[in-house]
Amino acid sequence: KLSRGVHRVLVKCRDKPKKIYLLSQTDFIRYIHSKIQTQPGFAKCMSQPIGRLGLIEEKEIISVKETERAILGFRKLWQGGQLFDWSLSAVPVVDSKGELKGTLSGSDIRGVTADNLNDLVLSVRHFLRKYQPGNGMRVPEQITLETPFSKAIQQIVHAGVHRLWVTGENNDKNKVTGVLSLTDILYKFSAFDLSHHPEKSAPEEKQKILSDDNAIFDAL
Repeated sequence: KLSRGVHRVLVKCRDKPKKIYLLSQTDFIRYIHSKIQTQPGFAKCMSQPIGRLGLIEEKEIISVKETERAILGFRKLWQGGQLFDWSLSAVPVVDSKGELKGTLSGSDIRGVTADNLNDLVLSVRHFLRKYQPGNGMRVPEQITLETPFSKAIQQIVHAGVHRLWVTGENNDKNKVTGVLSLTDILYKFSAFDLSHHPEKSAPEEKQKILSDDNAIFDAL
């Protein structure tokens, strides 16, 4: 479930059916990180650059300008994704040059109520300065295609984030070219490979809700 984009699941114990645990994607990432720290052989395997592991999908990255209204950014979260594009729980915030300045995610709307609904017409920059901790936009976490897989996982754990923005190098070092999400990482450790899904690239007019019967399972 977690490797298919589900963020949290309830787990029942077979011998204690009344005992239930909440397991999240972050829990698994922390477990993988702990194995990297304690098992040298696993750490060596995880030292490969993410660009060589097929973790970053080549696709157009939907972003929002820091001068655009916040309501437009949230609309992009809800309407901008393709079928099974679970990573669109956030979009990068960019400036007029297309350089990464922050992150707008669904959780940023939590403080909006009927009393301050007008805040949604603020620019993304001013909205995030008002609602994100620290009275300013959080510095976004970013990596490149040359970043080792183990370092990317370490960065996610230490920063406490759910995604890393992939940026270019040299003149494009602050321009977003991709995203590495928790789902992207977990499916590499699962028998379920989203890239093999027969409906992954379905035309928009034929999109439909899929069940597990449509999925292809391929042991890694």
